[in-house]
Amino acid sequence: MEARDYKATLQLPTTSFPMKADLPKREPERLARWEASGLYEKVLAARREAGAPRFILHDGPPYANGRIHIGTALNKILKDIVVRSKTLAGFEAPYVPGWDCHGLPIELKVDKELGSKKREMDPVTFRKACREYAQKWVVAQRTDFQRLGILGAWEAPYRTMDYGYQATIARSFGEFLAKGLVTFGFKAVLWCVQCKTALAEAEVEYEDRKDASIHVAFPMPVTDALRALWGEALAAESELFAVIWTTTPWTLPANRAVCLGPEIPYVLARRASEPSKLYVLAEPLVEATAKALSWADLAAIPGTARKGAAVEMARPTYRRPFDVDGVSFGFLLGEHVSTDDGTGLVHTAPGHGREDHDVVKRSGHPVDDPALCPVDAAGFYDAHVPEPLRGKRVVAAKSPDLDANRAVLALLEAGDPSGARLLGRTDMVHSYPHCWRCKSPVVFRATHQWFIDLGALRDRALTEIREKVEWVPAFGVNRIGAMVENRLEWTISRQRLWGSPITILKPAEPREDLEYYPSADDPAELKLFFDHLVAIFEKHGADAWWDDENFPADAFVPPTSKWKGVAFEKVKDILDVWFDSGVSHAAVLGTSAYGIASPYDEATAAPVLYLEGHDQHRGWFQSSLLTAVALRGKAPYDTVVTHGFVVAGDGRKMSKSVGNTVEPDEVISKHGADVLRLWVGSTDYTDDIRLNQEILTRTAEAYRKIRNTARFLLSNLFDFDPKAWTPSPPRSSSPSTASSSPGPRSSSPTAGRPTTASSSTRSPAVCASSPRPTSPPSGATSARTLSSWPEGTTPPGARPRRPRSASPRRSPSSSTRSAPSPPRRSGSRCRATRGPPRISPPGTTSSSRLSPTSSTRPGAACSTSAPPSSGPSSPSAGTASSARAPRPAPKSNGPLPS
Repeated sequence: MEARDYKATLQLPTTSFPMKADLPKREPERLARWEASGLYEKVLAARREAGAPRFILHDGPPYANGRIHIGTALNKILKDIVVRSKTLAGFEAPYVPGWDCHGLPIELKVDKELGSKKREMDPVTFRKACREYAQKWVVAQRTDFQRLGILGAWEAPYRTMDYGYQATIARSFGEFLAKGLVTFGFKAVLWCVQCKTALAEAEVEYEDRKDASIHVAFPMPVTDALRALWGEALAAESELFAVIWTTTPWTLPANRAVCLGPEIPYVLARRASEPSKLYVLAEPLVEATAKALSWADLAAIPGTARKGAAVEMARPTYRRPFDVDGVSFGFLLGEHVSTDDGTGLVHTAPGHGREDHDVVKRSGHPVDDPALCPVDAAGFYDAHVPEPLRGKRVVAAKSPDLDANRAVLALLEAGDPSGARLLGRTDMVHSYPHCWRCKSPVVFRATHQWFIDLGALRDRALTEIREKVEWVPAFGVNRIGAMVENRLEWTISRQRLWGSPITILKPAEPREDLEYYPSADDPAELKLFFDHLVAIFEKHGADAWWDDENFPADAFVPPTSKWKGVAFEKVKDILDVWFDSGVSHAAVLGTSAYGIASPYDEATAAPVLYLEGHDQHRGWFQSSLLTAVALRGKAPYDTVVTHGFVVAGDGRKMSKSVGNTVEPDEVISKHGADVLRLWVGSTDYTDDIRLNQEILTRTAEAYRKIRNTARFLLSNLFDFDPKAWTPSPPRSSSPSTASSSPGPRSSSPTAGRPTTASSSTRSPAVCASSPRPTSPPSGATSARTLSSWPEGTTPPGARPRRPRSASPRRSPSSSTRSAPSPPRRSGSRCRATRGPPRISPPGTTSSSRLSPTSSTRPGAACSTSAPPSSGPSSPSAGTASSARAPRPAPKSNGPLPS
């Protein structure tokens, strides 16, 4: 007799879903299917055809100069999660990725690659090399982002070097000009000596740095006015000195004045060991100065306190150190002077300090003088300093011999001809500005630059920040609000080649009637110029501005301009790259050039979300806000979400030199992109996020458990046909109706299932532990229903009949009789059970089911109370002794989707 295969008689879980994920191999195949099928485009088209509401996440452009890092991956995955969740929620949520392609990092890289070849190149050829370099990394980063599973318009992204985008930059700059927001002047601006260009405040970060802290005494000639001011305390034989304090000794050769606080009291102080030497100090700082200099015998002369305004009225003078031209502005009054530190007398170098520049200019002294700034673009002293100092570098010196600070201190110690005295020196660690690109210390350096005056924009921008925009996390409003509130101007000019030009012409020969063209004073001419310029840029790109052969300055003067025929020169500075990316709302969202209908028009309005790292409060969030307020009067976004940085597992900053970095391509090749996405989705993105190999291993294990759970669930649905399944009709709440319909239901939950002996009937589950009536409720026919079953058997889910006792039965109206149990919906469970219901697909059985009477275990299955459906059935199938209670049918709100 042939052995029977009993395995075939078992109904076991079945699925083709593999146990092993093998993500590094399978994910590229899945991504290829998505791309080949046009998944992103199909989903977007379906939402548009359905008239779905729109939601716009505007992509902040990453910089195109290298492979993506783990922070970039975090940012893009978070954006993808937002876009997909909104799409699944029924929104039309397009995602157009972008790249920032202009700027210094790319220019420096190309410089390095070209080497000596650059000297042979004209600007247009060099810019072409920069464009090719940027495009190479755009393609590389796009591949990286797609490998992360990011869906978007990858074949039509926006790039700040696109011709159309460059035309929008020029048009936006023209609007700034028309509104009188652009100024030109000789001012002290933040300057990077490594990058050799001006910087905006948003491009500076502060780091601790050790510098020399020095006190220097400037000799003051004793005049009759000073004797009248201080009386007998200022004897004729006394030597008088103004004491200043600075942490930048290299700025002393640029000194032109000493500032006093108008309301600060100043005294004469002297040491007991040097009674002939008198020092002018702020009265509140005499004790602090004595401590800093270790002068225990320094004390103020009683009765010599005079306010700064009174001292300035005496017109005192001093001999400035390292003087080569004899020009000094004397003592000036400045509201910026305080008694928080120092001596109360501020060494003032208008070529190297913003407040210094402003106070000298307000006092009526000339500031447009190269001699005020004796430092060249690379940070070296020029010919406006004494011979021993020339060629010394003020910051980032490569050797001690080139260090300007060392050289200045050495000359002071040797004795400067002016008579200036170095009173004391200590080293101190203080916060100092650094270039956030090259990380080198920056300086203030007076140069001719273009600025945007933020005074006209600040109030409106703060209103948008505090009242119109939602910030997530909420503390972002304070961060960006403080930055905008304290920002006076925006230095927008850069002395480089790779970027968008400042599209202004200046007369080749000075003219009284025209300083620059076009002018905000002539709006019609300005519009004519920029319409003509934009048309050229749209066709030839911004390279035309540097193509003097094919596009000389005259080519940008419109044929109908009244200035046609005047000889002009082009301004060759470029715009700050934050202006380029800051107008992306105008170039990408404000036009249809990239396939997105403007969310700013009333007819196509949609909420706009910006999502970037929290460092962009001073960067892209701020430049976008300022440009949008100037161009549209409103913020470009409705909601701003910020995330933290990725740090090492121990909380330290990731660094290649330390060896604690995690690279996205390494994670993907080992674990797969889904593990990286799971890590992102399971973190608190609002704070800095820790990551190391141990965290990734735990995430991979969590992914495996989630996958196996899904596999188990799918395997139990192998014979479930959603197309054949229909929901059960709602049961009536009337007991009489429920019990008077013993026939079959109109739509059986077992439709589409194989018929088995155990799947003949299904009834709504009723908790086995709930009170049951001892007799049918009014109008019920349960006795007839039970009698329809064969003698000696009990319908499934019903209690066996008790033998009648000899004792009289209680009347139905007896108060001690238990109340009828309320009808229960299909799939209801006992309130006493724990955990979620264990539901099997209709028509299946499980050996783990409990009998109708086994209600004492936690989580016990509920028994049934409704009569069975009619139809063929084995008598033994309905007996309490041979059949287990069927599981409740799944609760449903309607047909499952196919």
